[in-house]
Amino acid sequence: MKFKFAFLAFLILVVVTFGVWWFSKSNQPERSSLPSVLGPQTNSEGEVTVLVAPINISTFSSSWDFRVTMDTHSVELDDDLLASAKLIVDGRDILTPFAWEGPAEGGHHRSGILKFNSVNPFPKTIEILLQGVGDGSERVFTWEL
Repeated sequence: MKFKFAFLAFLILVVVTFGVWWFSKSNQPERSSLPSVLGPQTNSEGEVTVLVAPINISTFSSSWDFRVTMDTHSVELDDDLLASAKLIVDGRDILTPFAWEGPAEGGHHRSGILKFNSVNPFPKTIEILLQGVGDGSERVFTWEL
């Protein structure tokens, strides 16, 4: 009787230990499946201040979205961001945006969402390159994922 009780206790201990290990392993997603929580970056060179904030970067997203805000008091913001923006992935792959959801060119304050196709496999670094923004400056915003 003692042997059966000891064996049953041992078996329960093994099952519980295995269950805890399996549960903790299955609830830790791979690095590439984690949505990125990335902070905004600001570039104030030249006459235009540009803020870029990633808002939808993960392997589950159908598009990677970036909020772009431009402010100035001296030049017109008449840049075509679909033509001047690039997403550089791991320093080599260059993607162009497929959509700009925001006001058309012009004015001194513009803000909207720049949309790129999602990237797979998940990269280690991404850069947004904005060429010729407002005053002709080139702006680079880099995030490590």
